[in-house]
Formats: sequence, C-alpha cells, structure tokens
Amino acid sequence: MKIGQVAPDFKDILNEKSEKVSLSEFKGKYLVLFVYYKDGSYACTKEQEGFRDLKAKFDSSNAVVLGVSRDDVETHKGSVDTEKLNFSLLSDRNSSISKAYGALNDNDRIERCTFIINPEGKIAATWAQVRDFESHAQVVLTKLEGIINGTDDDDNTKNEKEETGDNEEDAGDDEENEADDANNENDDDDEEEEEEDDE
Repeated sequence: MKIGQVAPDFKDILNEKSEKVSLSEFKGKYLVLFVYYKDGSYACTKEQEGFRDLKAKFDSSNAVVLGVSRDDVETHKGSVDTEKLNFSLLSDRNSSISKAYGALNDNDRIERCTFIINPEGKIAATWAQVRDFESHAQVVLTKLEGIINGTDDDDNTKNEKEETGDNEEDAGDDEENEADDANNENDDDDEEEEEEDDE
C-alpha cells in the first residue's frame, strides 16, 4: 500500500449493529482503519482499548476510527459491549477488506495493520505488522496530528520501529495463542471428517 494511492473501496460491510458500512460514507473526514486478528485475543483487545481511550482526540481531529476483523457480527457486538468500545467494528467475513489492504500473510492469516485515509480517499499513512499494540493508538494519533498540522515528516518507517518496543515478547506470546487457535480449528475439522467417515 503506497502513500498517496486511492484507498481500496469497500461497500456494505456489516458492523456490530448489522448496519451496512461503505468507505464512501467517510469522504471529507480522515478514516483510521485498523485491521486485527480477532476479538478477544490479548493483543487485539489492548489495541482496541487504546483507540477507545483516545477516541475524543481522534474526533477533534475530524477522524473516524473503524476496526476490521473476520469475526462475525455477534462476536463484534460482544466485544463492543464488553470493552465498552466507542467506535464500530466491521465484520470482514469474506476477507475482502483484508485482502484489498494487504493484511493477509502467506498463510492466509491476518497481520495487525493500520491505515490513515485522508478526506480525499487516499492513503496518508500505513503501519504493517503492528507489534506494540498498547501504544499503537497514540502513535497513530500523533501521525494524524502531524499530517493535519503540516509537521509530519512522512517517515512511516520510524513509526514502525516505534511499534517494536517492550511489548514485542507479549506480541509473540499472543501470536502463539493465535496459532494455537488455528490449530484447534483444524483439529475440529479433522474430527468432523472422521465422524462423517464413520457414518
């Protein structure tokens, strides 16, 4: 994803209220779009909470915050209620947003990444493979304020390096848990196949 390119479009993606959400709705505003692995995982929950706690400052910067994962609507609703989130979560069930924004790795798994889309619908900043999930929202807010005030140095590499701090070990643990989740799902599929064979 290159700075200045038109942001990939998305249409009629359901949020936690089963409302249809499209990129075109945010024309004239900044959009902070963060893609994450799943609701309920430690790292992703901390990332959500970071954006929640800074929501008022994003609002004052004419910015809308949206989270995106492959969780279903009900799971998103539960996460919004439990974590008292003050922004919407989009249910990317068919991975259309994740694919369009390059958030899938070679194993078809989502990597945490974030995009700032400007009021003209173009990519203004990107973060790939977010690791320092607890401070990430503040890093994004600082970047956004710099873009708006004209003081931004356009150096996203600096921001990515800041994302690999003290929480790197925790992030690794979280990713191991995510991998375990995937393995468990595969085991469940295998058991179902065996049951079908027995029948």
